[in-house]
Amino acid sequence: MLPVILQETLTAPFNFYREGSLYQGMSCQKRLYKLISIHTVENRLQAYRSGCKLSNQGDRTVITVSAEHYKVWVAVGSQAIVQPLALLESQSPKLS
Repeated sequence: MLPVILQETLTAPFNFYREGSLYQGMSCQKRLYKLISIHTVENRLQAYRSGCKLSNQGDRTVITVSAEHYKVWVAVGSQAIVQPLALLESQSPKLS
């Protein structure tokens, strides 16, 4: 199975609080997703690899695309490890 690839403008982002940390989520096509990783446009291949790996593990996966970055998301019910928003942003490459 391959991940779904969408323009980021077609999604509805939101933040959610869980176990003392803030996370980023989005809704798309009546489903909820949680953010796994952020990649620069130059590192889009890494985003695709990550998305395909998660999808092949059985996770419903979406990759959103914008002019600045690529984001990899999995369904909220997935067992994939999710970083809190502050940690995820600090570990992500600086997006210009």
